[in-house]
Amino acid sequence: MRTLLILFSFILCVLAYNPKTEDNFAPAPTFIANISHDPYFSRTQLGLGSQAALHSSNVIELFNGDLLVSWFAGSREGHRDVAIYTQRFKQDTQTWQNILKVTDAQQSSVELNRYIKKVGNAVITQIEDKHLMMFYVSVSIGGWATSQINIKHSFDNGQSWDKASRMVSSPFFNISTLVRAHPIKNTNNEIWLPAYYELAYTSSLIIKIDKNNKIQFTQSIPTASEALAPVFLQLDESNIHVVARPKPAGYIHSTDINIEAKQISMLNNTNIDFTNPNASIDAIVLTQNLWLMAYNPLEQKRGHLGLAISVDQGNSWIHKKWIETEKQTTNGSNTEYSYPSLFLKQNGAIVLSYTHNRSSIILNQFNLAWLMSEPKL
Repeated sequence: MRTLLILFSFILCVLAYNPKTEDNFAPAPTFIANISHDPYFSRTQLGLGSQAALHSSNVIELFNGDLLVSWFAGSREGHRDVAIYTQRFKQDTQTWQNILKVTDAQQSSVELNRYIKKVGNAVITQIEDKHLMMFYVSVSIGGWATSQINIKHSFDNGQSWDKASRMVSSPFFNISTLVRAHPIKNTNNEIWLPAYYELAYTSSLIIKIDKNNKIQFTQSIPTASEALAPVFLQLDESNIHVVARPKPAGYIHSTDINIEAKQISMLNNTNIDFTNPNASIDAIVLTQNLWLMAYNPLEQKRGHLGLAISVDQGNSWIHKKWIETEKQTTNGSNTEYSYPSLFLKQNGAIVLSYTHNRSSIILNQFNLAWLMSEPKL
């Protein structure tokens, strides 16, 4: 084990590629306060039926106003029958389209020309008009710790997807790389992808990649204790705030990154006074001084899902709402509400998707008036 740790540390050290390029990020997202001042909240249940185990949703709004939600589902997580699906909400007709199967282990095996045992987390981002990129995780042998990231492109807003290609993030084994949270994009359509390793030692990671799948920069984020599944919040054209889930259960980690100078502070668990059961979190910027986080607060269970706000750019967080609280299911087991995904729509509405008992995906939409209203839900 000691030899593995030394080898893995060496690999992390040599991965850094630091070209002399300048990154001009699009302005940080700004909350558009042109929606009703009356509190608004809606809830939609998505899924494939009671026989499928659904998990790890991701939601984005497309440039045309449609919502696109992705998740993976199968008989159980990690089974070879798991596939990645999407479903679209058409803004012009206000209707949900049929669920689309994007890929599975068998299809990925053919497209990647290698054996794929299972597929998992998927994240979608929009590059240009109708051009989407999907980053998704696959495993050839072992568990999630031996994952790799693959890329698919769509040029028709997700109606169809091209052949997958491997993202080579390491010149060595190219394994143990996963993705979970939304990337951010600069004005050159280059992407900063939050990723993480989970083999000998868990480490958060930054990957810079262009729209042609070419990796330009890879760097691990130093941490005093293990943290994974980082989330990027854009402060301005050069600076990113990072939050990450702890491993094992503990306090949520955070740090700051200066993209232009490639200055990365150490991830630590002393700034955010929220425990977490080693479960995925998400966060978005509403305004420069109002950020939103969705998280599981209990150290051992995923039965509570809450919303917290920060008014000081992530220096402190305040719990604001409960989205779900722990109950018992009809068969007596405890409920699970996990893996939230947040997105700020162009009209200022907020979208939240998450796993509901591994049997469906819940999609909530609400406005700032609801978020800030009392009493707490």
